[in-house]
Amino acid sequence: MLDFADLRKNMVEHQLRTNDVTSHEILDRFEDLPRETFVPADKRAFAYTDSDIRVWNNGAGDERFLMEAYPFARLVQAAQIRPTDLVLDIGCGSGYSTSILAGFCESVVAIESAAELVETATGNLLDLKIDNAVILQSDLQDGYAKEGPYDLIVINGAVDEVPAALFDQLRADGRLLTFVGRGQSGNLTMFRKTGTGTTSVPIMNACVPSLPGFERAESFVF
Repeated sequence: MLDFADLRKNMVEHQLRTNDVTSHEILDRFEDLPRETFVPADKRAFAYTDSDIRVWNNGAGDERFLMEAYPFARLVQAAQIRPTDLVLDIGCGSGYSTSILAGFCESVVAIESAAELVETATGNLLDLKIDNAVILQSDLQDGYAKEGPYDLIVINGAVDEVPAALFDQLRADGRLLTFVGRGQSGNLTMFRKTGTGTTSVPIMNACVPSLPGFERAESFVF
């Protein structure tokens, strides 16, 4: 029988610490949270491997992954989340990212596009007694303006570009973190809202699964 507590500890020691995750609070959160809860039963043995795990597929090209632990941990560390922050978690999948984020902020609004994912993620949060987060249904690229503005927006996956509507949902000096670019050209990037627009800072190279709905529109050549 698998000892998930031991697997969590090994993940923290050999995947997070060795990849410049230095915050003790973040390391503790990743060690405390049962990652296996957020993957299908037949994949729980692989929950702590250093790989992305598909947790949902609608059969028509829309799918969600539980992101490899270390790039998401680096995102959380770079976000410098404050206890008073209101966070929007886009593409939360089965709720793991929401559960991690909820440990550092005042509250999390998480969105998913499929009712099935909303139900799954909500159930996982209830089982873990996480009461400062809510999972709502929305098209991912639209965000959820009615609960904003947000101090922090997290997009869970690689995107070609960030829709302007999401920057509009940030408070002044708010942050948005996501992975820009596909494959080995992807970069974890932090955007910050300023009085005149946004600035962006690349943090690290990262290859993570793409999140559907954030593809760059094809331009026509005449």
